[in-house]
Amino acid sequence: MLIKKLLLLFFLSITLLNAQISNDSILKKINNAKNIVADKDPKKAIKIALETKKLSKQNHYDYGIMKSAYTLMLLYYNGGSYKKVIEEARIAEEYAIKLDDNDYLSDIFRMKAITYGEMGFSKEALKELSKSLPYADKIKLKNKSLYTKAIIYEAYAGTYEKLGDTKKQIENRHKSILASKKMNDTAKTMVNRKFHNLALQYGSLAYTYNNLKKKDSALFYFNEALKIYNNKDIDIYTDGKATLLSDLAVFHSNNKDYNNSIKFAKQAEKLEKQTTLPYIRRDIFKSLFDSYAGINKVDSSKYYLSLYTVLNDSIIKVEKKSLYTPVNQIISDKEKEKNSTVKNVIFISAITSVLLLLFGWLFWSRKNKKLKEDYNKLIRKLAHDNYGSGTSSENTSTAIKDPRIAQVVHLLYSDPKSRMYTEDELAKNHGFTSKTEFTTAFKKATGIPFSYFIKKVQKQ
Repeated sequence: MLIKKLLLLFFLSITLLNAQISNDSILKKINNAKNIVADKDPKKAIKIALETKKLSKQNHYDYGIMKSAYTLMLLYYNGGSYKKVIEEARIAEEYAIKLDDNDYLSDIFRMKAITYGEMGFSKEALKELSKSLPYADKIKLKNKSLYTKAIIYEAYAGTYEKLGDTKKQIENRHKSILASKKMNDTAKTMVNRKFHNLALQYGSLAYTYNNLKKKDSALFYFNEALKIYNNKDIDIYTDGKATLLSDLAVFHSNNKDYNNSIKFAKQAEKLEKQTTLPYIRRDIFKSLFDSYAGINKVDSSKYYLSLYTVLNDSIIKVEKKSLYTPVNQIISDKEKEKNSTVKNVIFISAITSVLLLLFGWLFWSRKNKKLKEDYNKLIRKLAHDNYGSGTSSENTSTAIKDPRIAQVVHLLYSDPKSRMYTEDELAKNHGFTSKTEFTTAFKKATGIPFSYFIKKVQKQ
């Protein structure tokens, strides 16, 4: 009997030891997933996080399940898979409550909030942020609590910015600054986080004041942010500095200081290549297009307009697709809270779908209007600089590198009858093998789609 008991204890201890080793291994894999993100391989990171979540469930390892789900939230958010963020948030929240982990609960609700914000549900975002803040107050480590509150106030500011409430946006940015300034942790990681958030808030305030046409306030906060970014003792994220430099380029472009705009945009362009942020890259291309146009460098202006157009079209396609992200989870949560009937759920779904479609149409219209303004600006400059009275086709070819396209443009400006030619006729008469080859070459050479260009020329 004694031998049997000893054997039972032996096998039990081996089982517990294996479980412990497995749990340690799970944590290492989760941390490995985060490191892989820094190496720009999110698919591999997601695969690892899904695996660790599965292993954690097999081991009944609650902390591993929570941390894996939270890691997946971050990965899916960075990839724009907002529905999956909400799905993982439900799992992470369940286990964080079970473990009474205030740190994770605060971050989970904050991540849900900014995800709802990206989906266009600002009221839902504010609701989740109101849940996040009390948990931040419960965090025992003072500096961690202050930092968590600082980034929650940043999320509040971002949400109010989307709602168009500038006053509350500015108020929350100052709250975020105050919380960061109270941090006195000397650990390098916390120092970097503190100053990264301060730089972010200063840059955001500068951007806001620039939009409000308050030049002096904007310049003050831009300089405050630059002081932090230029401090070699502080490791600041590259994407933050790239964003600030891009905003500075916009600021100087708006104030017709085109040379400084180009200087900051070029610095931002160099940094952005290290991080690959399409929204920042689009703003950089826009600033360079406007600024080169402002100093009459047509070729450079056309080059960056072409880059801007291609990237902007790509971003709009992605944004349109994200507008149709399912909202069943939101509706389901509301149903549980209010005990709504199936009929109410269907009604809410229908209204939500209509609003999403309307929002998508308005968003696309605004983007399209801005793009047309850019095309018109380039057409006016092209006509003024190269096709005024007495301008020869020889001069035309110096502005447009493809001589065939130069001849086409000169013909269309000089001979009104030629504007009635079809694309096939113009292509054949100027050495192109097809209409597609011609229109592609035209867009590349001028930065303007031929269909848009010919409509404008025909009206002249």
